[in-house]
Amino acid sequence: MSEIVSEDKIAKLEKQGWSRWTKGNFDRLYFNVQKADVLGLEYRTTGTINNATWDGKEISNGEARRILAMKAYVDITSGKLSVRYYRNGDSDEAEMLRKAAQDSLNSIA
Repeated sequence: MSEIVSEDKIAKLEKQGWSRWTKGNFDRLYFNVQKADVLGLEYRTTGTINNATWDGKEISNGEARRILAMKAYVDITSGKLSVRYYRNGDSDEAEMLRKAAQDSLNSIA
């Protein structure tokens, strides 16, 4: 299979916090919101979230936990961006994550 996302773009995305994962026929880049400096977290000594910010704006700890539970990735062979989350219906957090990942992809175009 040929790649839609070039090796040069992959290297640039990895510098922005994306991580490459390959297994069998799968070849994906996963978006890490913390490495990309989109989601800022402060933790209590107990390990729970104390404060959370999204692009510098305060969000609830619940929103932060839901975002951390989601996966955003781009399929290298098709170039398709996907967001996986385990909740019924539409999710504001999923849309926030999708937009941040898409903005990151667009920044290297």
